[in-house]
Order: sequence, then C-alpha cells, then structure tokens
Amino acid sequence: MSDPDSAISRLLRSALAAHESGHLDQAEQTYRHILEMRCDHADAQHLLATLLTGKNELKEALDLFGTCLPAHSGNPAVQCNYAIALIAAERREEAIGILRSTLETFGDFPTALYHLAKLEHDLGNMGRTVDLLGRLMQMHRATCDTLILFATSLAAIGQTEAGRLALRQAADQAGLDVNKLNEVGRCMQQLCFYEDALTTHQKALTIKPDHVPDLIDSAAALQSLNRCEEALKSLHKALKLAPDAAEVKGQLADLYAGMGDAAAAVELLEQLVQADPGHPGYHERLLFLCLSLDRYDGPDHFLETQKYAERHRGLQTAPPFANTPYPERRLRVGFLSPHYKNHPAHLFIYPLVKNLNRSEIEVFLYSANQREDDRTRRFQAVADAWRNISHDAIPAMAQKIRNDRIDILVDLAGYTADQPMAVFKLKPAPIQATAAVASTGLPQMDYYLGAEGFLPEHLAPESLYTEKLINLPMIAPFAPQEDDNIAVSDLPMLTQGHLTFGCNARLGKITPPLLRAWAEILDQTPKARLILKSGGLEDSYVRTFWQQRAAEAGIDTDRLHLIGRLPRHEHLNHYNKIDVGLDTYPYNGFATTCEFLWQGVPVITRSGNLQQARIGGLVLKSLNLDMLAAETHAGYVQKAVMLAKDPVGLASLRSSLRARFKKSVMMEGRAICQAYEAAFRAMWQHWCQGR
Repeated sequence: MSDPDSAISRLLRSALAAHESGHLDQAEQTYRHILEMRCDHADAQHLLATLLTGKNELKEALDLFGTCLPAHSGNPAVQCNYAIALIAAERREEAIGILRSTLETFGDFPTALYHLAKLEHDLGNMGRTVDLLGRLMQMHRATCDTLILFATSLAAIGQTEAGRLALRQAADQAGLDVNKLNEVGRCMQQLCFYEDALTTHQKALTIKPDHVPDLIDSAAALQSLNRCEEALKSLHKALKLAPDAAEVKGQLADLYAGMGDAAAAVELLEQLVQADPGHPGYHERLLFLCLSLDRYDGPDHFLETQKYAERHRGLQTAPPFANTPYPERRLRVGFLSPHYKNHPAHLFIYPLVKNLNRSEIEVFLYSANQREDDRTRRFQAVADAWRNISHDAIPAMAQKIRNDRIDILVDLAGYTADQPMAVFKLKPAPIQATAAVASTGLPQMDYYLGAEGFLPEHLAPESLYTEKLINLPMIAPFAPQEDDNIAVSDLPMLTQGHLTFGCNARLGKITPPLLRAWAEILDQTPKARLILKSGGLEDSYVRTFWQQRAAEAGIDTDRLHLIGRLPRHEHLNHYNKIDVGLDTYPYNGFATTCEFLWQGVPVITRSGNLQQARIGGLVLKSLNLDMLAAETHAGYVQKAVMLAKDPVGLASLRSSLRARFKKSVMMEGRAICQAYEAAFRAMWQHWCQGR
C-alpha cells in the first residue's frame, strides 16, 4: 500500500472513531480532509453523507450518496443509509423502493426491515409492519423501539393482548433509560393500558424522581384510573420543577376538565393559546371545552374558531381531484369519528350509517378510535368500507381518504378528543361537511349539517358559522340498543315517598350557574332529591369536590346523590328511580335526553344560541313537548318546579313518553337518512356544476 493510501486509512479510522463517539465536528472535518486528498473516496463519501443526514443537511448528503452508491452496490448498509436520508428529505416512496430492493437482493437485512416497517406503519399498513418486525425479531433481540412499533401495529390489527405483552417487554428493554420508559408508558396510555402505563412511569420516577415528563404522564394515567388527587399532586410537583412548561399546564387543564371544572380548564387553555398561538392542540381543546361556558354560547365561540383557523390555515387552494364529476352517480361518502365504539354517540351514528340507501351512497367509515370493542364490530359490519386511521400520521390519513376517492367527507365529532380535525385542513375530499355541535371555523369545511330550528331567529348565520347551513329534520335518528328493553316503571315518587330529579352528564357541562338553578329548584320542592350520575364520580376525591361545589351553590348535600358509571343494564334501570330529568346548559345533552325520554322521564331543558345549546329543545319539540324547554334561567327553574308539583300530570306524561317517542321524527331513521341523501346529492351536483 502506498503512503497516501496508508494515511487515508488512518484518517478514516480516526474519523469513524470520532463519529461513533459523538464527536461529529471532528469526524466531519476529517472526512472532508480525506475527500480533499481523494475526491472519489467512496467510503468517506458514504460516511460523510450519513453524518450530514443526522445534521439534517440533506442536499449535500443526497448528492454524496448519489456519487458513492455505484461503488457500494453490494453493500446493504449503504443502501439503507441512503433510504434514511430520503426519508428525512420527505421522499418516502423512493425510500420504500430502495428498502424493498435491498431486502430482495440481500435478504432480511435488519436495518432495511426496521426502516421499511416504520414507513409501512406510517402509511397505515399494519399487517405488513407486523410481518417485517416479526422477521426482524427472529434474527435479533428486539430493541425497545422495535417492540413499541410492534405493539402499536398489533393493537391496530386487533391483537390487543399481544400488543400489551410487547409493551411490557419494551419496558424491560428500556432498563434504566427514563426517556425510553416514558415513551413506552405513553404508548401504553394511548392504548388504554392504564395500570401498565402507571407502573412504567413510576418505575422511571424511582430512577429519576424529578423527571417532569413522567410526572406529567403518570398524572394522565392516574386520572384514567380515577385517582385524581394523586394526579394533582404529581402535576403540582411538576409545576414546581418546570413552572413555565406548557405540557404541565396542558395536562392540568385536562385533569380539571375530567373533574368537571370547565372554567379552570378553559382559563389555563386560554393562557396556553395566548403564550403559544402556534400550538393547535391547546386551541382545539379550548374550542371544545369552552362550549360548556355561558360566555361562549354564540358569536364569541365563533370568533374563537376563526382565530384558530387563521393561525392554523392548512391548504389554501384545493388540490385537483380524480373524482368523476357525474352528477347522478353513486356517491362515496366518508364519515370520520373516534366514536365507533361503546360511546353515547353510537346511538345516533349507527342508525345513520345503517339506514343510508346503498344504491345512492357507498359508506366509508374512518375510525380514529385506537381501542375497538363489540360496538366497533357492529359498525364494521354495516360499512361498505372500514378504515382504522387512529395510528396514522395526519398526511397518511389524508392520503388514504384521497386514495379512496371520497366525494364527501363528513366530520361527526368536531373538536372532541381524538378527532383529527387537521385532516380536514388538507382537503382530502372535494366536499367536506360537519355534523358537530358548533362551527369548525375552517375555510376548508364547506357545509354544516344541522337540525331544523338550530339557528336562532335573532342571529344571522354568518355570526355563528363559516359553513353553508343545511337544514335536516333532525341531526341524526335515535335507535335504542337491542338490549334496551327495560320497561318504563310507574312514577318513582309514588313508591319512594319523594320526588327525584336526575341529571346524567359529563361533569364539565355542569357549571356554577346551573348548580344555582338546581339549588333554587330544590328550595321550592322541599322533599325532593337530586341524583347526579357521571363518569368520574367513582373517584372519591372528585365526589368530595362536587359535594363542596354543590354546597357552595346552596344545595343541601344530604339531598344530593352522586353516582359514577354503571353497567348498561343498571344504567337503564337507574332511570326508573328518577321522576324529572334536568338537562345541562349551555351544552345540552343529546343521547342522555333521548334516553331519559325513552325511559319515560320528562326532561327540562334550556335553549341558547349554538346547536349544542338548542338540541335538547329540538328533541322535545319533535315529541310536541315544547313546553318543557325554557329560554331563561328563571324559566328553567319554574318549569321544573311546576312539573314536580303535578304528580298526576307527571304520571300521565311518564306513561305516554315512549309511545310519543316512537311516533317522533327521532325514530324515523329512513326519513332522516333520505334528507341526508338529498343534501349529499345537492352538494355533489353543485360541485359538478363548477367543474
């Protein structure tokens, strides 16, 4: 070997040692020195390109790979490093081609298997991901990262327990690395393995007690396990360690919301949005939670949605679509929701998608729900096409919808948890519509699907909605579950010796003004009792919080009974203990109001400005019970008291409610779906005219 070759070999070994030990500047300088000595040195070109990829200096890295690849055609590691650079440069299709070619040429090369699996996972191809990782793990002991990817992919194809075992293995593999333990715990939380998540975060905290990410995420797990007092302690500790950390305040807002303190949650989220207006997640949570507060019932909420849309614009110009613009053809309609599961919304979504005329509409259900159950399988059975997109990145979700050539994409949840509203900002379908409780504010959302009467006469549409309004007979039909055959009981007060008011609601919907209205109602019905049923009240700390809040509002807590979640059969029997239902305001109940009425319990509601503050009155109107809907605080109290003081009329109304309900538009699934079909057809024809 000549002297120059020996010198270059020594320099290359020195540069590689510096590279592997993390001294990147020294390594880069030496690689460049070698290339000054010999500009076509393929090994130096490859190693410098790999280093530059890590520094995100991708143009030069890709140029170097292009130069050195011919000399490394027999080296699978170089091919994989080139693919990694392509991935970093957002050239994923090329990277997939390189990785697949590498596997075809060299067999199961570990790096190619892992990175191709990650790409398939991001594309939502979970079966392929599981296959690739399975092959990888047969060759090598699985790393923590491999096991996390394997677990999420298994869960996505329904192998939940296998995913859980993989995550437990990942926690073992993480060892004493608190950052890896945090990553594993977060994945467990996302897949609803709350006990495992808490154990993993607590393991990290025994290693590093002041690790803020694990304090935050252990609080999330504790909240999910109805241990809110411990969750608060964890977050207060995190807040002392990192008083300016937005993540701590964001989780604290979630905890307040879960406990039902919507005002405190909104106050924190308003601060976070002001401090970091570029963070869409905080603003989306604010848009949902503020619907429970009186001051946001109307134009103020609309203005907030416009602020959100202005800050997080998405695509300003719709891309070209491959959809055939034939006005009368069968339409491909996609419905996006995280509620294809055992959730109150399924009482409406299921009969809607089931009753659509399949000769007119091809139904695609896009599920943002990571955990499936028996209700999920019912949805899968009635869909023409089912897509679980819960594990996909937003661009991959949008691409799937575009690939399906969806004509009309419908949002069924708005800014609720887990609904990926950012998809709509990418405009994956030519027409987009929302059936949410309020305007999305998005310029990419074309239509708002609302029930007749959902717009107050004193407000102009443009003061509440950016979308074009569509009037339907009702926002969706109601269909009791097959096992909801609990008979309507006699009036409970006749056997209980006192009248019982009842409310079933998310705790965040119950505001101080509403509690004061309830206190006034109880003051005027001295022997009456009030039952409040809500998820979260299983937690003793939350129950104490609500007893104190009720007492502050003037409610005698001896007359207040708090109940948490119940099994379905017990939940329905619970209505047989209630004489009069009390709706929430300004966020009315929809599923709960329908269940009350179906079980023979009349409901007092109060109407406001947005659809979420009017849906209770619209349901009552469909049963010709307008007289139970109030427009003011005083009217709400007066109607509840008058009904309570008329046991004869109350008993008569109770015995007739189910028959009334069966005759109402709420049970006319086909009629409501025909209105949807006509609306979809009109939207489509309008779009076709513009082609």
